[in-house]
Formats: sequence, structure tokens, C-alpha cells
Amino acid sequence: MKCIVSCAVLVGAVLALSVSGLALTADEILERVEDQGLLGIGVGDFQGEFTLKLEEPNEEPQEYRFRVWSREEQDGTVKTNLLYMAPPLVEGTMFLFHSEPGKDPRMWLMLPELHMVKELMGDAAEDEFVAGTGISYEEIAEGFAYRNGYRSELVDEVTLDDVLCWKIKVIPEDLEVEEWHSIFLWVHREEYVVMRADFIDEDGEVARRMLARELDEDDIGVFPRLVQMEDLRDGTFTEIRIHQRSKEEVAEDYFKADRLLELEI
Repeated sequence: MKCIVSCAVLVGAVLALSVSGLALTADEILERVEDQGLLGIGVGDFQGEFTLKLEEPNEEPQEYRFRVWSREEQDGTVKTNLLYMAPPLVEGTMFLFHSEPGKDPRMWLMLPELHMVKELMGDAAEDEFVAGTGISYEEIAEGFAYRNGYRSELVDEVTLDDVLCWKIKVIPEDLEVEEWHSIFLWVHREEYVVMRADFIDEDGEVARRMLARELDEDDIGVFPRLVQMEDLRDGTFTEIRIHQRSKEEVAEDYFKADRLLELEI
């Protein structure tokens, strides 16, 4: 009997060592999250359509529609082209974003009414791509990129809305520069989709919250049809609904600033 118990203990110990050896670190989880992006863009070529609805206190709701083309090059450079399809006031405007690892991003704005392409300088990547949303051009292009410039910690495994998630805490290395004191991410245990993100201010309060809703699956993989972002300080509420995604090859001209005016959309 002692032999059986001892063998069982030994087998259990070996299995425990095997499982712990396969466990992912916070940084490894974040690497897979980064590949997903905010819209589930992933690596390689990507095309999609989405709408954004903005609700602000005492204001009429605003709705925008976009097409997006994206590509991640072999060297890790991410190129994203965003076309404003509605409302009429901004229809036809294009935003081109190049993010090369280790370098400041480059951005261009194509204004159809003026028939011109203008390069945006300085910290424009951190500007809101729709005023009032709290979502920057950089977040749309790169998604949840929290490996460089952040320290990460795997806090726990938790269940969120019946989904098993990793809970990860990320802290900016330079708190004097970054807007958030820390960020908590709830990451889908199997699909590496960020199901929830809490952005914590310097007072330790949740200032902004992101929730992923309506998980769906297409040829690319599992993704949320609906992403909700709420600013708990001013009551602003933003919804991004993803209508269509594909990994169709994108022509090189979509990522060249000097060819934007010639594109036929």
C-alpha cells in the first residue's frame, strides 16, 4: 500500500513539474496578446470594417464608420491605413501609421478636400483618432502593446463572465510620462483576447475600463464583435463594432504616403 501511495505522490509531483514547466510568463502572454491587436488584426495582411459610436454627457451620440488595411512586416514594422467612411464631414480622410520597432512612429493624414497629404509630427500618435473617445491612433494601430516600457506581473487565473482568464498587471517604467499608474488586463486563457482592461490613475482609481463582448469566430480566429470603452471620470462611452475582417493581401500602395491621393477606394 505504501508503494502505491509513494508512486502516486511521485507521479503527481512529476505532473506538477511538467505543468509548471509549460506555464507561460506574463511577458509571453502579452506577446500573444500583442499579436491580436485591438481589432484582432494579428500578423501579416489584414482588411476590415468597423463602426465607432461615441456617447458624451449632454451631447447627441455620434457614429463613425471606417475601413482599415494593415500589415506587419517580417522585421516587426506595423503599417496601418485607416479610411473614414462616415459621417460626411470627414468622409474620404485617410490616416496612415508606420510603427517600426525601436523608433518613433511616423504618421500621415490625407485630406481629400484639400487634395493633400500631411505628415504629423511629434506626439500625434497619442492623439485621439476620434475626439472624446480616449482611444489613440497608436492603440488602433498597435492594440495592447505593453511589453516595451512596462513591467508585467501575472497576478492570478480568474473567471470573468464564465471565461477563464489570466489577470495581468502592467506598470509603466516611467510614471512621470505615462498617463496611467498601472493597467490590469484580463486575458482569455485559450484565445489571448483581452476581455477586460482597467486603467488605473495616480490615485489608485479605475479611470477607464475596456470590455470585450460578443465573442465570435471567423476564418482568422476568435475575436470580440463589440469593444466597449468607458471613461469613468467624465462619463464618456465608446463602442467599436467590428463588421468584417479578412486576411486578404493588401496592395503596397495603401501603405505609401505618396500614393494615398491616387488610391481608388
